[in-house]
Amino acid sequence: MHKTLSLFLQNQHPRWRNFANVSPLLSKRKNHAMTFTSDAHTLASGGKVPQNPLQDMKQIAQSKHLCDANGFRLGNIHWTFVISCCSKFDEAPNTRTLNFQRISKDGIDFVCKKKSDSIFDHKRPVSFIYTEGQYKPGHHVIQWRGDGFCEKIDLDQVLEYVPEYSITEIVASCRARRDIQNMSDRMSIEGVKSKVTELVQQTRAEHENSELSFDELNRCIQAWRFVPDEMEKMTGGPGEIMWDRWEFTREEGTMNWCEPRHLMPY
Repeated sequence: MHKTLSLFLQNQHPRWRNFANVSPLLSKRKNHAMTFTSDAHTLASGGKVPQNPLQDMKQIAQSKHLCDANGFRLGNIHWTFVISCCSKFDEAPNTRTLNFQRISKDGIDFVCKKKSDSIFDHKRPVSFIYTEGQYKPGHHVIQWRGDGFCEKIDLDQVLEYVPEYSITEIVASCRARRDIQNMSDRMSIEGVKSKVTELVQQTRAEHENSELSFDELNRCIQAWRFVPDEMEKMTGGPGEIMWDRWEFTREEGTMNWCEPRHLMPY
C-alpha cells in the first residue's frame, strides 16, 4: 500500500489519468512489496486471515460495541476514520476525520455537508486510514489502510444512525449561510456567533421534536460510500516481535477480493 495518505503522488494511480490527464508513464503502478510464503493464511495471533477486510473490520467493531450486526453505528459513540483526497494532483490533499455510519461488504458509509462540487465527486482517488486499540503492554493495535473512491448513496440508507450533533450542526450551518448576509463556508463567525449559536440550538430543538423535514435534511446532507480497491491490515503491540501486515486487493473489474498476501512489516 504505497499511496496511503501520500496523495501528492496520486498521479501514479491509474484512475488519476482520466481526471488529471497525467502521462501514462507516470501513471503505471509498481508493486515493490515483498511477501512471505505460507501454507496457511494465519495471523500472528493464530486467527485466520479474513478474505474480506471490510467484513473483518465490521466484526471487530461489533466486538467493541461500536456497531450492530449489520454494521450500523451504535448511537452517539466515538467511532471515526480519516480520509484524504486531492481535487488536483498538484494540490495538498483535503484530509478530514469522519464518523463511520456503517461498514458493509460494499464499503464504508459516511455523511458530510452537501456541496454542488464535492472533492469526492468524479471518483477521484481517495485514501483511508482507521486505527483501533492501544499500543501498550497487554494490548495491541490494529490499523487498516485503504485506497479507492467514493460514490453517492441515498441519505435514507444511513440517516437513522447519524449522530444528533452531526445533523443539527450541518443543518444549522446551511441555515446560517442562507439567513446571514454574505456568509460563506470559510468566513469567520466573529460578530455573528450569537446568531449561529441560536440557529444551532433552534435546529437541535426541532430535531428532538422530529420537526426537521426530510427535504431539508436531504438538501443539506450528502451520504457517501468509500469503496476500497486495496486495503492493508497491520496488527502489533509491545509484546510482539514485529508488525503482522496483510494486503488485500480486488480482482480486476469485480467486487471480489483476491487471496490476501502476507507482507514485510515495512
